[in-house]
Amino acid sequence: MRFELHNSGTLACDIVLVLTSLSADALPVKDGQVVIADGDGPGHVRPDLTYENDAPYTLGRVAPGADFSQEIAMEGAPKVDDRVILCNGVGDYQHGRFAPIRFDR
Repeated sequence: MRFELHNSGTLACDIVLVLTSLSADALPVKDGQVVIADGDGPGHVRPDLTYENDAPYTLGRVAPGADFSQEIAMEGAPKVDDRVILCNGVGDYQHGRFAPIRFDR
């Protein structure tokens, strides 16, 4: 899977890719950030660990006006799964800096 994003905002973005059964606009938030836990179950938001990264599970940081591109190997990933890509700085999610991704291969 290849991500190509452009930060059209005025703040930097710490990009995170998560898996969840929740609607992209209904993720749990604490202290202004999406709560990401490495566990299963309904209502959980867990990191997409198809890329190797520890908490806070960021793919990278993209500056305002900059582009971000990364390729992730999806071997072993479920053939169909819902993911959300988001900026997880304080207040980012509440300001709409997220997008649902339907993965179907």
